[in-house]
Amino acid sequence: MNDGKDENIIALIAPPWWLIPSKNTVTATEHLIEDYAFNLKKKGYKSVILARARDKTDLKDIQDINNYKNKYKYIKVSLIDRKLFGNRNFIIFYFLYILKLSFWIKQQKIKRIIVFQTLPFCFWIKIFNRKCKILYYIVNHELAMNKEYFKYPYISTKVANKVLPKVDCIVTMSDYIKSGIVERFPFVKNKCKTVYPGIDPDVFRSKDKDEKGRVIMYSGRIVPEKGIGLLVNAFKNLKKSFKDIQLYIVGAAIGPNVPKNYMDSFNEDGIKIFGLLSRKEVSELLREASIFVYPVIWEEPFGLAPIEAMAVGVPTVVSDNKSGYSEIINDTNGCYFKSEKQEDLEKVLRILLSSAGLRKEIGSNARDTVKTKLSWGNCIENTIECFAYN
Repeated sequence: MNDGKDENIIALIAPPWWLIPSKNTVTATEHLIEDYAFNLKKKGYKSVILARARDKTDLKDIQDINNYKNKYKYIKVSLIDRKLFGNRNFIIFYFLYILKLSFWIKQQKIKRIIVFQTLPFCFWIKIFNRKCKILYYIVNHELAMNKEYFKYPYISTKVANKVLPKVDCIVTMSDYIKSGIVERFPFVKNKCKTVYPGIDPDVFRSKDKDEKGRVIMYSGRIVPEKGIGLLVNAFKNLKKSFKDIQLYIVGAAIGPNVPKNYMDSFNEDGIKIFGLLSRKEVSELLREASIFVYPVIWEEPFGLAPIEAMAVGVPTVVSDNKSGYSEIINDTNGCYFKSEKQEDLEKVLRILLSSAGLRKEIGSNARDTVKTKLSWGNCIENTIECFAYN
């Protein structure tokens, strides 16, 4: 294991509700762990992804759609499947999963570990592997807020106070999330660091053809907190003036806030729903797009979708909520509108739809920003530094 830049292999721990590699192309965080392993390998580091073994309760399969060929270790909790435990006993399932995982790490003498999303896992891994270094990688609000946010759960203060001392470094995707964590738990200030994820320039290549038509695009989860209804209503008004425009919506309705028959409200003339697509396919659609819109009404932890659009050179319009993307997007490489204000969104879109030159200028600036600030090389090296951060 000493033929890379470091003598120790790095273990990447996936939450047990993720299937890795994932066919779910909407939830970017499920691919983040695969991206990390792939780009660690490119930088000369060895890694292994520890994930739950697929069983009969899973509706989706596992498929290496990115062709990363990462190394995996699958943890089989029971000889049957999760159904043995039932919905009420999933916590027992998760506990057995982390115990098996922790003992495997001990057996392999792995010293560097990155735990994605599941903070309590850090506690048990450290109990059985006291000399290891643990990074806790968080992408959402659960540690930054002390209550449910849009029905998404949070980590209780009691649990966090018990587990965080065993974490060597907390890695966040944005200063926005970092500031929320430090405000809630001041004692972690000196071991909480922002590391921006990378964007693969081979996948999200710049636009190389002139626009065939005017296309507005959104990609991501199709849920109310992402503001899709606002975008659709704005599009319907704009179509009265711009007859040729189209709206591409890429994604699926995943999350606790999706009303019944939610997707039916988007069946309008000029709107195309694409469902789940690979990132390569998303990138191809972005190269057709004139404008990308990310009209979120909640506070976005980071927002990979608008950054991917920027990488392709598509002018990106985002709401002015508190967010992680506000650390990347400014008035020269993107456009803001007042959150939840449909009239303001329409105003910004009218200006962009009316000026191909402005779209090209903003798109070019956006592409340069992503190249400068969001390389996977920088992401990997900054993450490796976190092992010595505390």
